[in-house]
Amino acid sequence: MNMESKNNYSDQEIEDISDNLENYDLNQAVRGKFYDKYQALKGKVPVTIQTQEGEKKVILHTIKTQGILDLAGNLKAKIMSDLLAGEYEVTIIIEELQTMT
Repeated sequence: MNMESKNNYSDQEIEDISDNLENYDLNQAVRGKFYDKYQALKGKVPVTIQTQEGEKKVILHTIKTQGILDLAGNLKAKIMSDLLAGEYEVTIIIEELQTMT
């Protein structure tokens, strides 16, 4: 459906919509009244994931950082995040840059 057909109202339909709007009292309306709730949930919505142990609900956080992996297999990275100190299950995805040859 193109934009013209979607918004192609007849003059009568526009008049009916305008008349209907007069019946609403929007004096107490709050634009974006759910914005604060959305911000509180942003990044904290549980998702269901499949693991070897079965299904579980988790909240996923993405933290992008640079790290150094030494020969002994130790990873050193500084995390800049609003996460609280504590124990987390961590899955690491390593991005290895490829050079074009």
